[in-house]
Amino acid sequence: MRRSLLVGFIPYVIMLIGIPFFNKSVNVGGIPLLGLWIGAWVVLTPAFLALAARLLPRAEREDSL
Repeated sequence: MRRSLLVGFIPYVIMLIGIPFFNKSVNVGGIPLLGLWIGAWVVLTPAFLALAARLLPRAEREDSL
């Protein structure tokens, strides 16, 4: 269970850590770099949560359904 919590927490931490680094006035395709960074992690978060769900032991997975 501990691994699944860590995997589920990764997108949150990476998004917060990246904000100071990507908060620049650079545009990529007309989108601010910070917006692109946050948008990418919003799209990637479900993949990390699906992986976290797969890492849960079978008994815990069945209890949550």
